[in-house]
Amino acid sequence: MITPAYRQIILEMAGKGVSLREISRTLKVSRNTVRTVIKSGEAPESARKTKYIEHL
Repeated sequence: MITPAYRQIILEMAGKGVSLREISRTLKVSRNTVRTVIKSGEAPESARKTKYIEHL
């Protein structure tokens, strides 16, 4: 999962014209994550639910 701080950094770097590849290399996150953050303007939600949620 990506932190709000990383999300903000990604959006700032993209706003300055830095390429997706360079952002992903700098922050060590996947290009798909960078693309998703830029496209939606926010961090992607975790795809996994906790394993205990079904027991509640």
